[in-house]
Amino acid sequence: MAAGQSALAASTTLVCSSSNNGSLGPDVFELNEAQRSATITFSSVRANNGDILPGRSSGVLPATFTPNTITISSAAYGTVNTYVINRLTATVALTQTASDGHVAGYSNWTCHVGKAKF
Repeated sequence: MAAGQSALAASTTLVCSSSNNGSLGPDVFELNEAQRSATITFSSVRANNGDILPGRSSGVLPATFTPNTITISSAAYGTVNTYVINRLTATVALTQTASDGHVAGYSNWTCHVGKAKF
């Protein structure tokens, strides 16, 4: 390895608890620093009317990795969702920005690195 280069981390799985009161389980952030990508798998949620909405996956998204943060952005339904993962505190903050520039939503997660139990 050349001087000044750092080794890229292997894939990392973050298992995260959301501040969303309707969340029915952990959300999972699969991070691949070598491929500069992330996949987010959201758990099922209970809607305000009591219905259960199924879990879903973001698919592979581009991600920017720095020593202290990982940033993931995606556009959906007229908003830009920007997730910032703090590598030091293992937290995720989501800011949703509408097409007119106003902040349309915010959420956060507390995470731990997922490891096989057996």
